[in-house]
Amino acid sequence: MNAITQKVTQRLLNSEAGFTLIEMLITVGIIVTLAVVVTPQLVNYIGYGKDSQMAREKISVSKGVRLMMVDKAVGYVNAEELTARNDWTAYPTGPGNTTPISPYLTFEVSTYFYCWDSKGNVTAQYESPVSCS
Repeated sequence: MNAITQKVTQRLLNSEAGFTLIEMLITVGIIVTLAVVVTPQLVNYIGYGKDSQMAREKISVSKGVRLMMVDKAVGYVNAEELTARNDWTAYPTGPGNTTPISPYLTFEVSTYFYCWDSKGNVTAQYESPVSCS
């Protein structure tokens, strides 16, 4: 048994093991081909995730405004001229009502900016602040 192990060890030490240039080129070619196929799909998934986040957040903000209006018996809220984000302690307010909206949201800090009408319906959603008028 010892003689067999020595033969195998000697054969491995004496041989020039390694990859040829052609083997390396084929391997790199396969990796590049896979990258070309996978990259567009990955970009689509990233875009889909962003669209999903926007839709979920818009629904949450819409429900939060409506819940606040129902809970406080407010018939209408001030339609904002500017969008609101990260300041849910004051927006939107109804006539004589300064109740913050944040307790009605599933998150207190939003990623996007919103416009709403006097009935509390979210009319627009943006990635940066813009005038809603």
